[in-house]
Amino acid sequence: MKECYRILKKGGMIIIGTSNSDSFESKWFKRYWHHLVVPEHYSQFTEKTLGKMAEKAGFKVIKVRHDLISFGFINSIQHYLKEKNKKIKINNLAVQLLFVPIDIIASLCKKSALITLYGKK
Repeated sequence: MKECYRILKKGGMIIIGTSNSDSFESKWFKRYWHHLVVPEHYSQFTEKTLGKMAEKAGFKVIKVRHDLISFGFINSIQHYLKEKNKKIKINNLAVQLLFVPIDIIASLCKKSALITLYGKK
């Protein structure tokens, strides 16, 4: 992040999207949480840790958005079923749409699975 700050022009913005390890999903699904999947997610952040990291690099945090939709609930359930050798495939659009209200509630509670930080140099 320090390198991003160094090469960014004055007044430039940095936008970082990542998973939120302080989300409802991470607390409920623990090791089955979809966003723990490696190699896509080597590091985990909370709104607080991501903000501190940006500020330490020199950025002024403008806002952190808790994204509305992650489809993580259904994917986490699918990880659980797979590990338990259940041959049930529930990860499809129709079932995903059933979980959208939960994603929205998580976002409104600032506990969504995905967050986006906006910072300014």
